[in-house]
Amino acid sequence: GGWIEMADRREYPAWMRLKDALRSNRPLTWDPARQKSLFDGEDPVLLETFWEAMYALSITTSQVMADAVDFSKVERLLDVGGGGAANDITLCQRYPGLSASVFDLPFVCELTRHKIEQAGMKDRIRLIEGDFFADAQLPTGHDAILLSKVLLDWSEEDCRTIIDKCFAALAQGGKLIIADLFVDDSKDGPVDAALMSLNMLIETWGRNYTAAEYRAWLNAAGFARL
Repeated sequence: GGWIEMADRREYPAWMRLKDALRSNRPLTWDPARQKSLFDGEDPVLLETFWEAMYALSITTSQVMADAVDFSKVERLLDVGGGGAANDITLCQRYPGLSASVFDLPFVCELTRHKIEQAGMKDRIRLIEGDFFADAQLPTGHDAILLSKVLLDWSEEDCRTIIDKCFAALAQGGKLIIADLFVDDSKDGPVDAALMSLNMLIETWGRNYTAAEYRAWLNAAGFARL
């Protein structure tokens, strides 16, 4: 429901001006000339709808991630930009020995709090307020870091900055998990990833990236395949 309402109020009007986005190469759901980000000065009701939409998407895809990635050896997970805590709720339900921390902007943490309490997870999922660009470093002391639907929001330079900070925050043997829609290395599909990449044009400065691009950034940061 949150996703449908957000698409109706925010996405659909911008998609009707897609030609403008293609010509200007700038977001249309907010005005970069007068706003620092898509959240700056936004209607509080619409912001709550936006995060409800993100939760609605993630609570479904988190089930797939839990099937695809083995978290059995992870005791402390840091979910960077994990507002809504959908991934953490699913993973903590699946793995009894796991605890998680959601690192996000203060207002996002406040909106996330009731989701954690609703799931009965306040003893296993904590909130850490912060900004992964403004803060000098990410919280340390975690076995793994999760970036789920985060990097597609940002430029290549910003993505490399986030990945570098993740590497610095992890101890030797730590794991970084990137969950997203991946564009083929040939950049001609698949359709869902390509369309979401186009959606990022009207929303942010980012796009969906290829596995080859991620691999190059991870190698440059110092990560090695386990």
